[in-house]
Amino acid sequence: MDNVIYYYTTKGKKIHEFTPGGDITCIEPFFYNPKQYYGLFVVVGNEIRLYIDYLLVDRIKSEAQVSWIKFGGLGREEAVLIIVSKTGSLAVKMFKRTAVLDDKEFLKNNGGLQVMKLTIPKKTKAFVSQGMREKTNADLIFKIFQRDLFMLKLYITKSYAELQSSNLASLGFSDDFSAIEVQVDVLGFGPMFRVVINMSSGKKITLRNLKIMFSYNKDLYSMKNDIIDICYLLPNYPQSLVVPVEAKQLATGQSGDICMKIMESYQLPALIPPSKQKPLVTHAFTMPVCETDFLE
Repeated sequence: MDNVIYYYTTKGKKIHEFTPGGDITCIEPFFYNPKQYYGLFVVVGNEIRLYIDYLLVDRIKSEAQVSWIKFGGLGREEAVLIIVSKTGSLAVKMFKRTAVLDDKEFLKNNGGLQVMKLTIPKKTKAFVSQGMREKTNADLIFKIFQRDLFMLKLYITKSYAELQSSNLASLGFSDDFSAIEVQVDVLGFGPMFRVVINMSSGKKITLRNLKIMFSYNKDLYSMKNDIIDICYLLPNYPQSLVVPVEAKQLATGQSGDICMKIMESYQLPALIPPSKQKPLVTHAFTMPVCETDFLE
C-alpha cells in the first residue's frame, strides 16, 4: 500500500488524491443528512481523522491502536461511530447534533495557512456541469439531434403535402396532369386586375384542343370570357395568357377565390354533365382586396 487516498467518480475518473501522512489502517465514509455533511474517516495509527472536501476538519485520538471503525445508525441515533481497537476494546461515540464542521482544524495544523474553499457562482456550476454532460454523452446528444432534425424534416414534408393538397394548390385528375405546368400571378390594386397564367407542357408531347374554364362568384367579380381556348401547348415552351378581372364590391372590401380548370374540349359543360367531367388540372387562387383610390 502507498498510503494514498484517491477520489474517483462513478465512471472511474480520478478527481483528487492526498496523503494523510502515516500508515492507513482503514477508511469509512461519513454522512450526516440533517446538515448535509459528507466526508471520509481515515484511521492512521491510534488517530481517527475526518476529511470533508479534502480538508481535515476533526480528529479523534484513541488510547490503543485502532483495528477498524464503522459509522451509521444505532438504535434511535442516526450518527454513531463504533471503534474497535487491536486489544479487543470497543467504543461507541455519538455525533453531536450541534456540531459545526469546518476547516479550523486544518488551519490549526498548518500554521494558520489561509486555505479557503473557492466559491463558484451557480451559473458557472451549471455551465460546467452542462459541459461535462455534453462531453460524456456526446454520442447520445448527437443521436437526439439527428432524431429531432429528422422529425423537423418530416413535419415540413407533411405540411408541404397538406398545402399541395389544399384548395389553394393545383390538383391533377388524370395521367396528363404531370405534363402540364401552371403558374398564376395576380397583378393590380383594383378594381381592375390582371391575372397572368403561365402554362407549359413538361413532357415531350404536344397537348392540343384544351380549354380553360373559370368559376367564381358573379356578385364579386366579372370577366369578359369565362372560357378560353388553347390550341396547343409545346414541350418546354411556356405560354402566357392575360385575363382581365373586374371587382364589383368596392365599398365592402370583400374578396373571393377563382377556380380555374383546364380540360379537353369535349368535356365542356354543354357536352358532358358536371358530375362526369374530369378536368386535367384544377387551380384555385385568392384575389386580393381592392385598394381605395388614394388620389381622391
